[in-house]
Amino acid sequence: MTLRVTDHNVRVYRVNTVEGDDEEEAVACQVSPVFDDEQGQILNTEFDLSFLAQVIGLALQTYYIKALRPEEGANTSVSNLRDLLLKRDAWK
Repeated sequence: MTLRVTDHNVRVYRVNTVEGDDEEEAVACQVSPVFDDEQGQILNTEFDLSFLAQVIGLALQTYYIKALRPEEGANTSVSNLRDLLLKRDAWK
């Protein structure tokens, strides 16, 4: 699933009920840049958020997307282009 979001520091999770208790399960996701159609520049105000939604046949599943505040730190379950580029440059 891919959604357009306005914040790159987000967390995706779903809630599982185990023995009557609700437990949050983090969902791995990827934040990708969005390019301006006219000039091909990367926008700083919009991002594509992608994650794999796993739903069995004829079922419903709710996924939650939360923008993280600066004091909550960065999301460790997200892959983003900046991290991939840094890794690529380190391999050179």
